[in-house]
Amino acid sequence: MLRLVILASGRGSHFDNIVQLSQQQAGTLNIAALLCDNPTAPVIDKARQAGISVSVAEPNQKTRAIETTFLQEIADKQPEVVLLAGYMRLLSRHFIEACPVPILNIHPSLLPKYKGLHTHAQVLATQDRMHGATVHVVTPQLDDGPLIAAAQLPILTTDTPESLAARLLPLEHRLYACVIGWLAGKRLYWNYEHRQFMFDQQPLPPHGLAFEEYGSE
Repeated sequence: MLRLVILASGRGSHFDNIVQLSQQQAGTLNIAALLCDNPTAPVIDKARQAGISVSVAEPNQKTRAIETTFLQEIADKQPEVVLLAGYMRLLSRHFIEACPVPILNIHPSLLPKYKGLHTHAQVLATQDRMHGATVHVVTPQLDDGPLIAAAQLPILTTDTPESLAARLLPLEHRLYACVIGWLAGKRLYWNYEHRQFMFDQQPLPPHGLAFEEYGSE
């Protein structure tokens, strides 16, 4: 069974998606804990309603103290991977390097384009024809880790940042679920000796996997 620990900060859209996936794949996927840095986040109640262990930062707690608590929780829960699901606090180099398992994130752009915030506005400003989302390995450099998989959709002439975000979100959910499914099925796994993810016994290509090509398998 694939054990996950999830970090989130907000309403829990991606968290909901992963919970639904765990319910559909009962026996192969287990969410060991939710770690949340925002005491007022709606995702906290969602986790408790689902019977998932929750660790919540105290109001105004310093980042280093939060990360110390979260690292202990990860050590206690012994997941195979940590997933960021709308976690809005930048992880420190110390946390990333001290975490005993790989950390994955989903970012709303076709990395390496448009790192950081406001990606929908950025892609419209540059008049790109395609937008998308990317699952990547978290490293100390922002949105700069090895790429796991990406999914894309065409930009419409009528799109605004808001409409583009709304159209992209369901695709983000499908992409993240697909990657988690690969992990649960052992098609995708972390090679500790070489410190990299492997897919079907082969290293991932530099640009990651195309969801459109592999997503239905």
